[in-house]
Amino acid sequence: MKRIKQFLVVALMTVIVAVAPMSAFAQTEAGQGISDLSQEKIDMRMKAVFEYLDENAYLMEEDSQEPWSFSIPVDEGVIVDVKITNQEDLKARGDAVGRNTYNVTSYSNYNYTLTVSNVLGYGDTTLYKVNYTVGGYVGSTTYHYITVNQVTISGTPPTGYNGYTTSTYIDQSLNGGIIVPTSGSITYTSPILANKKITFREVSINSIPNDKVDIDYWYEY
Repeated sequence: MKRIKQFLVVALMTVIVAVAPMSAFAQTEAGQGISDLSQEKIDMRMKAVFEYLDENAYLMEEDSQEPWSFSIPVDEGVIVDVKITNQEDLKARGDAVGRNTYNVTSYSNYNYTLTVSNVLGYGDTTLYKVNYTVGGYVGSTTYHYITVNQVTISGTPPTGYNGYTTSTYIDQSLNGGIIVPTSGSITYTSPILANKKITFREVSINSIPNDKVDIDYWYEY
């Protein structure tokens, strides 16, 4: 029995020793991969995402269920997964009509959320959220005043990273009108790896006729 116990201990130690280097190698490989990812490359990937959404968001059908999902090739071997929701506060979902357009109701709050995953290629997920209020009609038209209350960005860091910082922007000169541009960025941080920034530039909430809002995407770097 003593020899059996000794054998089991030796076997267990062998497994631990074998697994540890493999884990360390995977972490090192991931860290090296992200370190080699330039800011220009990250910006190019996000530009590809925004261009795809701008050109293909009309594929969301009126009776489809949220969230709407897209898998977007942005680089060799890299596919970014995207989810979009536009939900009225206290309700299960918003109504989609046509190309990236939503039915809205006067004096109601909405949360638009754009989720992008795998931009850096190592398990990152970033949520870009816009809370906005649809006001009354503009004069005798069916346009609504739009007020963006808050833009928030949160995320799950990629492999090798343990935190993040964010910055957001609302064009206050247009806030309360019918077109309100927003933008922001998230910077994933690590004690040993170079910081990596993902930028959202820009997501615009636009009032259009007949009680609808349109979400426009535009990217510049």
